[in-house]
Amino acid sequence: MAGENKNTAVTQRKPLLFSITSLVEPTPDVNYDFVSGAYLAGSILALIFYFVQLFCSDQTNDAASDESKSDDGHLSLETMKELAESLEGIYLIFIPFIPCLLWSLIVRAKWKGQLDLKKES
Repeated sequence: MAGENKNTAVTQRKPLLFSITSLVEPTPDVNYDFVSGAYLAGSILALIFYFVQLFCSDQTNDAASDESKSDDGHLSLETMKELAESLEGIYLIFIPFIPCLLWSLIVRAKWKGQLDLKKES
């Protein structure tokens, strides 16, 4: 009898492929348009913060080489350095939204397909 319990426990395990495919199966009560939109907003923030960091670091490097332009209405070198330091790496907070966006677009496509099938029926 002890051997039978082992066999039933093994046969009740779901295969790995089923577990992986269930990650991209849509849940009926979830609006994946909203989910994809939220992940898109987070991904856009990641890109914006990344490019702002690049811009600020470039401006800081340019201003450091030419300090004579700090009094003509532009931000001072110290302000640019402080801004660049405060934004450094902030885009990393939003980076996980990018793979989540890709996942949500895959699930959204399946969800839209299921909705179309329901409408046709």
